[in-house]
Amino acid sequence: MPKTQLIKDHHLWTRDTIKNISGDVTLDIAGDITLDAGGGDVNILQADVSIPATKKIYLDGGSDTYITESSADVMRFVVGGDSLFQIGEFGDAGNQVGFLSTAVGFPNYVETFSDDSIIGSGGTDDTHIDFRHGNKITLVVTGDITNMNLIFPILNGNFLLHLTYDGDHDITNWKPYFHDETIAEGDGDVLWAGGSAPATTNNGEDIFTFYWDGGEQKCYGVASLDFGN
Repeated sequence: MPKTQLIKDHHLWTRDTIKNISGDVTLDIAGDITLDAGGGDVNILQADVSIPATKKIYLDGGSDTYITESSADVMRFVVGGDSLFQIGEFGDAGNQVGFLSTAVGFPNYVETFSDDSIIGSGGTDDTHIDFRHGNKITLVVTGDITNMNLIFPILNGNFLLHLTYDGDHDITNWKPYFHDETIAEGDGDVLWAGGSAPATTNNGEDIFTFYWDGGEQKCYGVASLDFGN
């Protein structure tokens, strides 16, 4: 098996000497450098990786999918030649994440009626809605619920809950919880537009939208009721 060879300052290094290098090493080579790990990984230990501004990190072998600093303090993600989104730091003008030639979607999670294994508040058919894993959740309601327990992430955000009922089922309390599963410090209940929780739709569908203020630990709710043809 031929020895690995590296030339620096006109000296020939072998495989055994490469692993004992101290100090800086500069390779001034015209052309490409190929590292063939033979199916293994290339590991960089205890070091940062630095590339010049506007250069690209390709994820497809050097074609049209890459990450780059497209301009000063702007990181752009390009997939298949299309710029999908970018992250920019603009000083006093603020920091921005821009979605460019792309639509943005979220997965829809389904919760289980009468499953309150996270909070365990103990009321009749209490059910948790865990927004820590996604912004949009669906629940089929098959009975009255004493406590609808809404668990929010540590950050502020807008969240959507789609409820479908197979009868005339009521929800007595709407309780917001912090990301660590403790009751929200604000008012301990959802604050509703108009001042009171809406009545649910008999054998229908409702959509509830919540604004969660993680700093104040307050939850603001708006109901869109009675969807149908």
